[in-house]
Amino acid sequence: MLPAMLIPKVNSKPTKLNLCRVRHCCRTATMLFGLLCWSQASLSAETFQQQLNAAEQLFSNDAKAGEAAFLALLQQQTEPEQRLKVQQLLCWALAPAQPAAAIALQQKLLAPSTAEVTPTSATMPELWQLRFQLCRGYAEEQRGENQQALDIYHEILKSELKQQDPELHIRALSLRAEQYARTGEYPKALADFQQALTIAAQHNDPNAESYLSNALANLYADPAVADYQDAIPLYQRTLAYHRSRNNLQDEATALFNLGSTFESMGDLPQALTYLQQALQVELQRQQPDDIAYNQRSIAIVLTKSGRAAEAVVLLDQAIAHYRSSNNLEFLAYCQLSRAVSYKALKQWQQAADDLAAAAQYFKANPNARFEARLYKEFADLQAQRGDWQSAFLLQQQQLRLDVQLQQQLLDQRTSALKTQLQTEQIRSDKELLQQKNLLQQQQLQDAEQLKLWQMIALGCAVLLILTLLVLMQRQRKLSRQLADLALLDELTRLPNRRHTVAMAEQLWQQSSGNRTNFTVLALDIDFFKKINDTFGHQAGDLVLKKVAYCLRFSLRPQDKIGRVGGEEFLILLPSTEQHQALEIARRLCQEVAALKWPELQENQQVTLSIGVASRQQQSDLLQLWHQADTALYQAKHQGRNQAVLFSS
Repeated sequence: MLPAMLIPKVNSKPTKLNLCRVRHCCRTATMLFGLLCWSQASLSAETFQQQLNAAEQLFSNDAKAGEAAFLALLQQQTEPEQRLKVQQLLCWALAPAQPAAAIALQQKLLAPSTAEVTPTSATMPELWQLRFQLCRGYAEEQRGENQQALDIYHEILKSELKQQDPELHIRALSLRAEQYARTGEYPKALADFQQALTIAAQHNDPNAESYLSNALANLYADPAVADYQDAIPLYQRTLAYHRSRNNLQDEATALFNLGSTFESMGDLPQALTYLQQALQVELQRQQPDDIAYNQRSIAIVLTKSGRAAEAVVLLDQAIAHYRSSNNLEFLAYCQLSRAVSYKALKQWQQAADDLAAAAQYFKANPNARFEARLYKEFADLQAQRGDWQSAFLLQQQQLRLDVQLQQQLLDQRTSALKTQLQTEQIRSDKELLQQKNLLQQQQLQDAEQLKLWQMIALGCAVLLILTLLVLMQRQRKLSRQLADLALLDELTRLPNRRHTVAMAEQLWQQSSGNRTNFTVLALDIDFFKKINDTFGHQAGDLVLKKVAYCLRFSLRPQDKIGRVGGEEFLILLPSTEQHQALEIARRLCQEVAALKWPELQENQQVTLSIGVASRQQQSDLLQLWHQADTALYQAKHQGRNQAVLFSS
């Protein structure tokens, strides 16, 4: 039994749950490369292979009975090669759920004092030692010893013997690629998966090619890589393979992965086509859980496509299934998705009821990512109901959780890098110590040889220092990149809401200390939803970027601007009187209205509504912001494409 080593793709789009959306092409560990289709000639005995497969299948259903079957089969074998094959298969069977037992088996086989009839480490072929080492590495992964597992994979891949066993070579590359992906070293992960795929193609192993194509596609489709154009042909290749074998389960998975990838690209019609095909295959398989999962995924895309009523019908069916099966977790996910659909239909009470029901589950089963999503949806619902104060407070809670999640991700990556650096340091220190011992021995024999070794040691030390400096530089660069991601809006490259609020607080305090004027402009793009509905979300993103660019370069050097919502912006004008701010706001309206939009349609115009509020007797920044928002809505009511000064 071998590990299913695929890299899951997480979809973090705002209208869907942050679930692991890409499903594994190989559902069990035994399916990696086709139920252990060994290339060794000794496994050609049909009866022996059937017995191995039967023991493996029994283990997957009943571990205790399966282990007994393996041991009984082992007792029947007298040939050392066949005994090793039984024990290796048992090692892989134990590794996922009983990693300590798998490690103990490996150590027992390689221990010089073993009483087993199988060869000991002194006589066991080195290639077989590598095979058992690979199983040991995977078992270490299951124990959480990821760095130790990675070291084992490195050692196996350094060995020239790997060329004699393509299956061993492919497995080691795939497992190492998974470890690289876990620590965010995506280029290394891609390189290992691509090399494994090349080896599988060279040895004409279509099953391995299909598995690796899917694994590589999953990595390309990961949001951190986002190379969707490379992922799609690999998924299509996997789909064709499973269709040729009439494998409905993995055909449905490949269709689902294609739909999810097209959704990430923003191609909703294509996403819907593939997801609906996946649902039809699942209906043939009559698997209620997979049917409900696909129904929810289709409903998410339907809601994005402006077909929320159809989405509600599918979500009702999925919710009914999860209620009947008492699957409370996925019931909560579906309720959250249905709340989004109800909001799109402006059925506020139904949306509120579903959000409250989902919140009950997450209250009993804390999950920071989904709690942040709930706060976001609640805030949006309250905003659409006109309860802006509640919406603002809920959004603050969401931002708090988002910051917490970002910090957790940063801590995880930093911890992984520190562990890797410490391991390299220990290895380097060990090498230096060995060199010093050699130098001491040489000193007794030849002074000139000692001098040579000293120079070698010095060179190694310099190389180590340079390596550490490079690693430190990379760490600083990563920290700067993460800080940039935490402060800027990814689409417009303007300060995000959290950063904008922080700048506003700072300017407010400066205004208080200097007794100078301070004015804020609340901006909103007119009819932005209509633009999205008419021209699509990609056009909406283009409008946001172009308007943001125009605003940023139309302001004075001391002015600040940030994106604080979907199509909402906030401009901070320090030391600015009311009449100056109003003139600036009107000029911004004119400049945006004058923009040309050949990307949309001829004579298309995009306009702004702006609310202006200056510091007078307000108690705090929030009150000033609220006044600007009030003036903004007055501008909307007065016909849009204008700036309005707040008046009490």
